[in-house]
Amino acid sequence: NGKLSKTEIQELLKELYETTDNSATRVKLAGAYAHFMPTKPKKAKTTFDWVCKAVANEQARPYLNFVYSDGEYLVATDGHRLHFTKTDKATGYYDKNGDKIELDLAFPQYRRIVPQFFKNPEFLTFEFDVDKCEVTSEDKLFFYTATDGDRTFKVNKRYMDEMLNGETKTTLKIEKSKADDSCPVLCFEDGDRQAVLVSEKM
Repeated sequence: NGKLSKTEIQELLKELYETTDNSATRVKLAGAYAHFMPTKPKKAKTTFDWVCKAVANEQARPYLNFVYSDGEYLVATDGHRLHFTKTDKATGYYDKNGDKIELDLAFPQYRRIVPQFFKNPEFLTFEFDVDKCEVTSEDKLFFYTATDGDRTFKVNKRYMDEMLNGETKTTLKIEKSKADDSCPVLCFEDGDRQAVLVSEKM
């Protein structure tokens, strides 16, 4: 029917941006491109709310639809990212309102999933800056592609925005022994907030 999808419009605007030399036109095209970008997620007001950002929404593994406390850490994961923080909440599952619920299911052994924070391996650091990233879209998902020196990573834009919680720059850590993996795990720390995010295959 000749109607372009949002992704096709973005690609067209990007092509026009890269082929014009007129600075005023480039500014307008950049603004038009940004119009089709998803809005940034709401900033979490509390650390608990920030942990909740990683909660899943699925039927196959219902225990991932809640926040879990092991008595020391408060954890949430959707299988692609994991947010956690120190807590004094009693062991068990909690909904997004912070109310304890009864759920007779075992939470994944997350300390095996994120040994980076518990075994102190050697790390490489990666400077991440939202404003220096290329933003692309695939299958209705948006991604940041970030470069620091000779390393380039691609990450889910929403996951990264929610992890950064309103900030635009951070220093990420990558376990040195796994830095050359096709989808290395990126580690994040900011005060009492800690997270891991699986990068996307380039």
